[in-house]
Amino acid sequence: MNQMTQGPWWEQEYEPGWPSEMGEEPAWWKPMVESKGQCIYCGVDGTSDARILAGFQSDHLVPKDPKRKDNWLNFVLACANCNKTKHRYDPSNGAGPPANEEERKQMIEKSREEIFRRWNKPRKARDLKLWRIQQLSMLAQKSNK
Repeated sequence: MNQMTQGPWWEQEYEPGWPSEMGEEPAWWKPMVESKGQCIYCGVDGTSDARILAGFQSDHLVPKDPKRKDNWLNFVLACANCNKTKHRYDPSNGAGPPANEEERKQMIEKSREEIFRRWNKPRKARDLKLWRIQQLSMLAQKSNK
């Protein structure tokens, strides 16, 4: 039976295999341990404060589909803010969950970019005016270089 080394879970080294007395290994386990208590998208550290860690969620990288069985490649640990911002964004563009770790890394990066893009998007009309001014200012600076 494979087990974890002693100490906090985020410092433990993952060994394939879930302790048999706990039943079948859940698909979210490996990504949770690999993240070491940090949000996969923004990098916020949940180990520094239990209140932050309590808000962490197991996120489906590609939105859950009842026709497909989940595997660990489709799970990531995300803070509540990132998970809510990402919502049902599909980094695979309908192709389905990642088939290997390389695809998974690419999808995580695409999701991260989408989350940051959404955070930078203005939310109110007055912010939209300021945002447009900033965009025009940036374009003018680029054209002057």
